[in-house]
Amino acid sequence: MCTTLLQQAFFACILFAIPTIVHAVIIVTITAIFCMFFYNWYYTRTKKNESTTIRTQNNMLAHILQASEISVWVYDVAKLKYRRLTIDGEIESEYTPFDFSRYFDLEDFEELRMAIFDIRDRKKESHTLKVHSSEKVGEAQQLIEISLSVLSTDNEGKPNVILGTQRPITEERKKLSREQTEIIQYKTVFNSSLIDMTFYDEDGMLADINETACENFHVVDGQELIAAGCTIRDTVGFDVDKNLKEPILCTCIIDMDQLAEEGRRGKGVQLGGKIYYEIIIYPIHYDSGEPLGLFMEGRNITEMVVSYHRQQETMHLLQKATEELKDS
Repeated sequence: MCTTLLQQAFFACILFAIPTIVHAVIIVTITAIFCMFFYNWYYTRTKKNESTTIRTQNNMLAHILQASEISVWVYDVAKLKYRRLTIDGEIESEYTPFDFSRYFDLEDFEELRMAIFDIRDRKKESHTLKVHSSEKVGEAQQLIEISLSVLSTDNEGKPNVILGTQRPITEERKKLSREQTEIIQYKTVFNSSLIDMTFYDEDGMLADINETACENFHVVDGQELIAAGCTIRDTVGFDVDKNLKEPILCTCIIDMDQLAEEGRRGKGVQLGGKIYYEIIIYPIHYDSGEPLGLFMEGRNITEMVVSYHRQQETMHLLQKATEELKDS
């Protein structure tokens, strides 16, 4: 009798618990489904954002490569193949060493191969060199700068793909050559001029002085004067607006001894006394219009002024003597 009552109680408990168990299973299932949907949504959104970021970066890189005329290729160490890549990183074309060499001067291509082998053999991590393009009828030979580096390695850490980026630098070299020629011409005229020439930078500091100016101001070492810091005020005794728009011509009296007493006479300048100095100051600007500096031409006209004053004084004395003779 007791056993029967226990069995009935047991089955009653089970029947009472079944709805609770079913509800729990349903809740757990719904929760799991929600978590799966949320994870899928979060994962998809994250990947989409990453793809958008990568696409944006690739587009920016593509514009940079196009603007700078950079082309990219790789060298497969195992297959001995050169592969040109598009700006999207896709293989554009594949070449054997012989076919790839046709794009370059043969001697320069041999230098390029040796540089690649040095990186392959881990003698260098990277290398930059300049090579010439192959000569083609009707086309000028181009100068190219190539930078080599390791793109990927194998399990042993040995380079298996070498990256090459190249860009034409012919125009840069021509521009540099023109600038060097202009500098030489400027220096030739600057130093051979028979009048004083000085150049002051945008801060009004002496940046260049020719040999004639050094001689006339009794400067022992022009470079020492520049290094010590000499302003245009220390030279002519007054300031000049660095934003000057038009050239100015003036004559001034410079008291070199007073400049020395005030500690404003440039280091190594040994000229003393008062001098009459005629100058023309030219403002120099960048293409943008910003001030680059001031170029000054000058000459010491003290002797000419003194001689003129003497002539005027002599004429005055002669005129006075003539008037006295007339009166007598």
